[in-house]
Amino acid sequence: MDKIREILDKHQLWLETSFKEGERANLRGADLRGADLRGAELSYANLRGADLRGANTQRVRGVEIFSVGNIGTFGGEVKYIPSLDKVFAGCWDGNLEGFLNKGLARNKDDEKQKRNIKIAYAFFKNNTV
Repeated sequence: MDKIREILDKHQLWLETSFKEGERANLRGADLRGADLRGAELSYANLRGADLRGANTQRVRGVEIFSVGNIGTFGGEVKYIPSLDKVFAGCWDGNLEGFLNKGLARNKDDEKQKRNIKIAYAFFKNNTV
């Protein structure tokens, strides 16, 4: 994770110097599972295809990331990035519609979890850019 911290530090410098020093964070396709991104400034960072499952995204700035905890068959956290239409749920990731379909299918015999999936979907959908 030291490499991630180095990328984020250079990105912060890039932002603070109006793009004259440092460099824009290119985290495209990066494996950020379990990364500590608390308080990171991610404005203009390229996060396309990045894997944020299990990453700590508390107080991240510059990109909206919504989270819902204790949900689905795995009872874990689900993260949604509206600007990318990307959902991270346990070992699965995909778009918002896929989250709803997969969540309902995987929890077909659990009415409570199906209701929770629908509530999470509605929350994410209502916070779409």
